[in-house]
Order: sequence, then structure tokens, then C-alpha cells
Amino acid sequence: MTVPLVVGCPSCGVLAVGHGRVPVLSHDLPCAGVPVRVVWSKRHYRCHEDVCEVRTFSEVHELAAPRAKLTTRAIAWAVAQLRSHDIAVSALAETLGVAWNTVWNAIAPVIRGQVAAEDRLAGVNALGVDEHVWRHVGPPGTGLVTSDRGPLPRRARPAPGEVAGSGARPHGGGLR
Repeated sequence: MTVPLVVGCPSCGVLAVGHGRVPVLSHDLPCAGVPVRVVWSKRHYRCHEDVCEVRTFSEVHELAAPRAKLTTRAIAWAVAQLRSHDIAVSALAETLGVAWNTVWNAIAPVIRGQVAAEDRLAGVNALGVDEHVWRHVGPPGTGLVTSDRGPLPRRARPAPGEVAGSGARPHGGGLR
């Protein structure tokens, strides 16, 4: 995974000299349900050109962006999971074996870039609406609401003009 032995300075192009290695830990896709950590022995280099403003630099690889905690493959997978499945960022974090903010900080720029893409709605000519049946749970007036994917049972259906679950009619203040 390392670069060739001969490396030029990214600023001036002068041949650089090896300056040691440092282990870099990145979290990758899970394997058989177990979070995977990749340790990369990243090379550091030194530029010996006196007039160059760069003194040291490190190798770059498509495995992970500089200072990234997740591999590029793990980031792409997480974004795909959010786009195609009903999954929470916290569930992605648990699957990858990292904290919520680690996943969010990695995927947020990718998502923002996708949303800002000019052609993301090319070819779309209609939008659909997902219908849900809402019902109140708990004592009247609690304000707790739950989403029910199926129709309400016949006995739970409100009378015409009645607010579901409250037993009250809209704008019908006072007791009956």
C-alpha cells in the first residue's frame, strides 16, 4: 500500500528523503458483523531543498483522506445506507464500531455535496407523498403521537369532525 521508493516533494519536486512511519488507524466496513480496523503504516518524508516552503509531508492514499477516521469505502457505504434504507446514523456508528459524531462528521460533507449537485433532480417530473395514519396514544391531551402503518381499527376511528383519540370536536370548547 505504500508509494514507490522515489518520491518528489509536492511543492518543489525535489527528491524527498524518508522521515519515518506512523501508524494510522481507520475504521472500515464490518466483516461478518464485526467492526474492522485498518492500520496503515503511513510514510513521512522530508524535503531537503532550502528554498522550499514544505519541510515534511506524508504519503496520500485513496484508502482514507488525510486525518480521516473512516475509510473512503466505509463513508461511501454509510451514505448508501442512509439513502436506500430506513437507518439511523447511530445504527451506522454501532455497526462501524465508532461514535455517532465520527460517522456524521465523515458523511455530512458527502451528503451536502450530493444535495448541492445541480443535476441531482434531472429527469424527475413528479414527486410522491407517503401516506401515514396518525393516532394519539395515552390519555387525551398528552400530545403523544405514534405512526401506524396500517388502518386504524374500526372502533378507534374518529367520528366525522372529531380529532382522533381526543374525543373532542375541533373548536368545540367546553364539556359535553
